[in-house]
Amino acid sequence: MNRSVTQPFLSLLLLCWFVSVPQFLRSQAWVDSVCQLSPYQPGEHLIWLSKLPTDPDTDYVPDGSPAVMTFFSDSTATITARIYNLSDSSRQWDLQMRLILRRDYTAWTALGRDTKNGGSNAQAADWVFYEMDSTESWLYGVPGTYYDGDTLQLSHNPPNREFGFQIGWGANDKNGQYGISGWFLFEGDYQGHGDINALMSCATPQPCAVTIDTAFAQCKTDSSFELVVTFSGQGQAFDLYDDQGSTPLTVTQPGTYVFGEYLNSLEVMVLVKELSQDTCVDIWGPVTADCTPVPVCDLVLDSVSTECATDSSFRVVVSFSGSGSQFQIFDNLGTQPLLGLTAGTYVFGEYLNGTPVSLTLLDFAIFNCFVSTPVVTDSCTAPAAGASVWGNFQATPAGGSVVLTWASLGEQGAARFIVEKSSDSLQFEVLADRSALSTNGRTQRYEVLDGTLPESGRMYYRLCQEDAAGRRRFSGLQVVDMGQPSAGSIGLMYPVPVAATADLPVVAAQAGMTLRVEILDPMGRVWRQEQYKLSAGSQAVKLDWGGLPPGLFYLMSSLDGGERQVQQVLVWP
Repeated sequence: MNRSVTQPFLSLLLLCWFVSVPQFLRSQAWVDSVCQLSPYQPGEHLIWLSKLPTDPDTDYVPDGSPAVMTFFSDSTATITARIYNLSDSSRQWDLQMRLILRRDYTAWTALGRDTKNGGSNAQAADWVFYEMDSTESWLYGVPGTYYDGDTLQLSHNPPNREFGFQIGWGANDKNGQYGISGWFLFEGDYQGHGDINALMSCATPQPCAVTIDTAFAQCKTDSSFELVVTFSGQGQAFDLYDDQGSTPLTVTQPGTYVFGEYLNSLEVMVLVKELSQDTCVDIWGPVTADCTPVPVCDLVLDSVSTECATDSSFRVVVSFSGSGSQFQIFDNLGTQPLLGLTAGTYVFGEYLNGTPVSLTLLDFAIFNCFVSTPVVTDSCTAPAAGASVWGNFQATPAGGSVVLTWASLGEQGAARFIVEKSSDSLQFEVLADRSALSTNGRTQRYEVLDGTLPESGRMYYRLCQEDAAGRRRFSGLQVVDMGQPSAGSIGLMYPVPVAATADLPVVAAQAGMTLRVEILDPMGRVWRQEQYKLSAGSQAVKLDWGGLPPGLFYLMSSLDGGERQVQQVLVWP
């Protein structure tokens, strides 16, 4: 194997600190003390390894750089060292060992566990005991040496933890001096067992001379933020780090500094280290921000008017502008709303003559973004005697086109006829504009050809007669079915807002298609997941929204694993 992640041993003390950073960040533990380890007596081992293949000796000792044990305030400790075989210095390992769950003698023996002999002058009642964390305990072959590329994972021995890693006077299990001993197993490129028997020389770290006073996020772009860190203390140089792997920032004096760049909503821990002390670190966090610009409500009501639908009813025509794509139109009478609209002109409802009507326009994507129209009404009556009388408006498919025809009997007072088309029966465009011929007493026939048609779906047509004063009357809708979409389609759910149940219109190209529905909140948490087997053709699938808390949700739907559609849904209590 090839492995090249081991740091040069001259940086061992700094490496010890880096190795400890992940747990250090999680628990915000502080360094209690740092000890140097050495063989329990000259000429003997620090680490004993059951004889590896071709090893001339079982004894391993430090290579001259310090072997270090670091104690943390969260009852954990780490041991780092570079060791070599006492009889062949070309056989070298880097040791990384993590010990956890520190207990005193009373707590250890209360578990039914034992202690090793300890030699003369042992003071077991004053010892402390640890267990090994096998997930962070390793021997790595040193690059360029005999074991280059080899890896051994360490674990506690015995596995039942009858004995632990004991520390104190006589705890090295060889003599009465202050030290540590413990047994471990190893597996990987080789399998076996080993011991640690060491003397310990310990010192309490100097007081840490650095303190983070504040750290906060400020936006850098619409999708990222940076940290503003203020710290105080004493020292010649300081490093600013984070837990995201950013390049450290080195500064020579305390103060306020801008550091890093992070994606929106990422939680970041920031560290400041005084460089003259490996264990002098202060931590702040987590810090986060969301710099997404707040949507601006630019909904504007441009106009509102009425048009006659029949001799006894009228519709409301409303025009509005704005940059959104989730506009909705409601009225004060409970008519089915129009949802998922972009800015434009829409014809809404049909009301009996004299009914007072007010519409509300709402941008569903922005909180509290709405506008209401003034109250409007109309009184549509039959044409006066002698005015144009027209009818028989028809839309007939013909060879990939649609032929639209109508006839009029007398056109006194009529100015023009306007043919309009729509793909959704909501928003119409002008297809043709014909001037009235002012015939008197004769039937006049008209014809318009629509050759621009979609391959599937429906097309809607209507005829408008406008008189010289600009007053308009509309025919009923003519519908031409262009065929069902080949892959099916999903419409907009109704009603919205919803309290209990709502219908989702679906068109299935064939029986047996699967509709998959998910209801998520703005945090992305899934509240419900459902699947429905569909019959062929148009249908309404009833969705259950009962039991959901009031607020904004997202309805995600797809047919047979195809492209997902997303609708915003407001749930009312």
